[in-house]
Amino acid sequence: MALLVKGKHSRRGRLEPLIGRVDLLAVVLALACAAAAAGIVALLARPAPRQAAREVAAVDPFDVESPAEGTETGWRVVGRSAEGRAIRLTRIGTGPRRVLLVGGVHGNEYGSDVASAFAAFLALHPEAVPASAALDVVPCLDPDGAARDSRGNAHGVDLNRNFPSRDWRAVAVHGGLTAGPRPASEPETRVMLRVLTARYACVVSLHSLGPLVDYDGPGGAALARAMGARSRYPIGRLAATERFTGSMGAYVPERYGIPIVTVELGSRRLTPGVRDALLMALR
Repeated sequence: MALLVKGKHSRRGRLEPLIGRVDLLAVVLALACAAAAAGIVALLARPAPRQAAREVAAVDPFDVESPAEGTETGWRVVGRSAEGRAIRLTRIGTGPRRVLLVGGVHGNEYGSDVASAFAAFLALHPEAVPASAALDVVPCLDPDGAARDSRGNAHGVDLNRNFPSRDWRAVAVHGGLTAGPRPASEPETRVMLRVLTARYACVVSLHSLGPLVDYDGPGGAALARAMGARSRYPIGRLAATERFTGSMGAYVPERYGIPIVTVELGSRRLTPGVRDALLMALR
């Protein structure tokens, strides 16, 4: 009997370290499960952040090309509208100082006509572009709106209220349009966000509530005065309202720290004054 008891005690002695390790492992697993559960609860309790535009990688928009489009030499398709229409860009000049000219943010305004006419003028007179400059022209950002003679895009969104600036809000805007369900919800807006990554010195946007030259961003006032002197348009600031949200004028200086001049055109024609004002932006 003494030998049996001794053997039993010996086996228990050998098992005790293993039992201790099993107990320690159980404690560790229990703590890990508790921590994971606490993390899940905290994640579920956290308020959902406002959905914002995704960051876009820097790109040279002139390298974006679709040969199947059949567009004329010198133009590139940089994206598509909500209904699949091409959004095009052309570059004139080879200098290091890049300027972006955008028309047709609102499909029923004069910007597309004037931007296209200015690009055609420079194609005939490339010497008008300073050697230090290069101009990218997007003549019509909203081809669906242009096809409908509508201010908004095919989704009923005012693209100039859809940029992911800090002041963006989901509100109703002019003419029964909206600012979109979220910042940069529209394909046209996202195309412009990609184009804007190309490190421009300044941006000029063409609209038609003029004649007026508006501006935003550092250096915008001086550039607007110079352009106003040549166009003979007055310098002014468009009245901001609670529906004036998510504009390109707010986004460009906020995101890139560069000036943007908004020319509110008084005519669908490229007048000599407007032509000279746009050339001034290249200097």
